[in-house]
Amino acid sequence: IFNAVGAILWGAGLSLLGYWLGGFVAQSTVEKAILPFMIVATIFTVGSLAYHTKKHDINPKLIDKS
Repeated sequence: IFNAVGAILWGAGLSLLGYWLGGFVAQSTVEKAILPFMIVATIFTVGSLAYHTKKHDINPKLIDKS
């Protein structure tokens, strides 16, 4: 039950936050910030993947694909 309540609160909370920020922040500001944000998020994601792959020495050839 806690997972369901958390999911509802998370989904509603993010939607309301997006709605509120959409009315609060100018569109030109969002357009200027979105590309740098996406670049940083991509670098963080790929960097995290590379770090954990190297840390745990995961060899893709050894993964069972069945």
